[in-house]
Amino acid sequence: MIIEKLAITYLTQESVSILKQRFYVEEDGTETQLGDNHRTAYTNNEIGRNDILELPENIVNSILAMWGEVPNIVDSTEV
Repeated sequence: MIIEKLAITYLTQESVSILKQRFYVEEDGTETQLGDNHRTAYTNNEIGRNDILELPENIVNSILAMWGEVPNIVDSTEV
């Protein structure tokens, strides 16, 4: 069986970094990592807030608990 693990590795008011890892799990419970770690950063702006909605609900809730109700970064295209 292959499982994917996501973890918040860095979270501030302005951004978040998500670590994604894939593992092969053998019948005895032994996990073997498949490939390299993959990190994605999201910024606390309208685009980043929209993009994080693709993550699992528990991760989104943790991020939004830190970020609050509204974005705190304004893109230059939004001004």
